[in-house]
Amino acid sequence: MANKELDMEIRSLESERRMGEVELKSHQSRMADMLNGSMGEEIMNVLSGKQKVKLPFRKRLKYKIDGILKLFTRNDEHGI
Repeated sequence: MANKELDMEIRSLESERRMGEVELKSHQSRMADMLNGSMGEEIMNVLSGKQKVKLPFRKRLKYKIDGILKLFTRNDEHGI
């Protein structure tokens, strides 16, 4: 009796594993299609320098302020 339950559990786990593999492969193919399409072209343009990535003013300001604050807090931590 325990053998049947164990076999059923093993079959169930194998089935779940196969379903996970199929789902992963489909997700990988969707990502590959996206990267081979317009999204991939945009990425290549940015990497080659043909196009610039523009951040909104608020985000640029936030990054600059965070960078300045990190300089001051880093110096305080080291006793400078």
